[in-house]
Amino acid sequence: MLFLKRGWPGGWLAGIMLLMSAFAWSAPGEGERLSINTGKVAAAQALRYSSPDQAHLLIEDVLPGGAGKVQWRRNTSKVPNFGFGPMAMWFRLPVENTSSRDLERFIEIQNPVLDEVILYQVRDTDELVSRQVSGDRYPMSERPADHHNLVFSIDIPAGEKHDLYFRVMTDGAMQLPVYIWDPRAFYQADQTRLMGFGMLFGVLVVMALYNLFAYTLLLDRVFLYYALFALNLALFEAAINGFGNQYLWGDSVWWRQHSVVLFIPLLLGFASLYTRSFLQLKLARQWLYNLFGALFHCGLVIAFLSLFMPYSIVLKLAAVLAFVVSTLSVLAGLYRWRTGYIAARYFILAWALFLLSVVAYVAGKFGIIPQSAYTEHAMHFGAMFGSIVSAFALTDRVNGQRLSYMEAQKRALLMQQEAKEDLEKTVTERTQKLQEALTELEKANEQLQSISMLDGLTGIKNRRFFDEKIEREWGRA
Repeated sequence: MLFLKRGWPGGWLAGIMLLMSAFAWSAPGEGERLSINTGKVAAAQALRYSSPDQAHLLIEDVLPGGAGKVQWRRNTSKVPNFGFGPMAMWFRLPVENTSSRDLERFIEIQNPVLDEVILYQVRDTDELVSRQVSGDRYPMSERPADHHNLVFSIDIPAGEKHDLYFRVMTDGAMQLPVYIWDPRAFYQADQTRLMGFGMLFGVLVVMALYNLFAYTLLLDRVFLYYALFALNLALFEAAINGFGNQYLWGDSVWWRQHSVVLFIPLLLGFASLYTRSFLQLKLARQWLYNLFGALFHCGLVIAFLSLFMPYSIVLKLAAVLAFVVSTLSVLAGLYRWRTGYIAARYFILAWALFLLSVVAYVAGKFGIIPQSAYTEHAMHFGAMFGSIVSAFALTDRVNGQRLSYMEAQKRALLMQQEAKEDLEKTVTERTQKLQEALTELEKANEQLQSISMLDGLTGIKNRRFFDEKIEREWGRA
């Protein structure tokens, strides 16, 4: 039995061509068993499930003729969705190999946060072939496949009919999106899927590092808040998609159990700080500024509660907080845009994308709307494109601040020039007045000098004039 410890090294062109052919859905017909001969089989609609009240039964009890007398019900949705736990359920998937050769197949469950999945492979004669265990509670070293999703490997000889029994236990969403893969088709499809996740994590990590660098240069806290938001969003995506268990947490039981519900409220808390800082709510409305500060503290409280409260309760609290933060961020952006804050336009678009993705993802997980590829990947698209638009928002904000600074500098220079001209004009006027005053003073001195040379009674030159005159003439002679 091949356990998926390494990826497939095939080329991209061949991978894409094979992926297009492998994604042809093999929908179950009216028969009792699902053929596994094609490259990819969407097995969800061929699943049977039992009541959660029978989850305590053993495999011997759920087999035909067992003591449990299980009443199997046929699933009709593309993805079985039974809402939020904690709960445990039995599922049965009847399959057959209608080919003339033995087949190896991979069973992939695209819900990596299920706590425990036990797969029993049983022949139609009720003979147990294999038992495999996987789930979020188990480290990668104890799982049958080193993969971010829950993957099992089975072998079915030619012409045989087998029943696959799944006992699933979770504290989160009880969803079982099951796919049966030919190994080659699986590896090729996985390469394309990993490329998409690589783009997602690349965007988030680059945004986090870029904004941290911008914060160190500009010391503007909006960059720090967005960097922390992007970092926690990347860690949440890693946790919810199984990459945290595969690459980050190792064998840590604590991180596997708490990572999802820890990063959701933290990223929402930093998103609140980013919103009030980006929109400059303190200058607009003090109560709005205080409101987003309260949302930040709510995120911290929920993150603290996640350390000891049940997973399902904390996840519901985090979902409510996500909806509130996203909605209020959009409304606050609209308000600031209406009051003339131009930088809010890109902010509104980014948070509108994030809000739609949150609503679709949460509604799908809670079973409010049917689960689909859009609802399952809504958070990925919302996170990636929202981050890209947020980059435009931050750039637009910085550009707006730069233009405002340049305009203020221009006004300051103009005022300085006007002040200089006024000063020069004032100095010129005062210099002219001083010159006039000196001229008048000189005339007055001359008049005084002339008066001092005359006799006050006769009006003729006096003795002082005679003495000065004789002294000058004597000196000249």
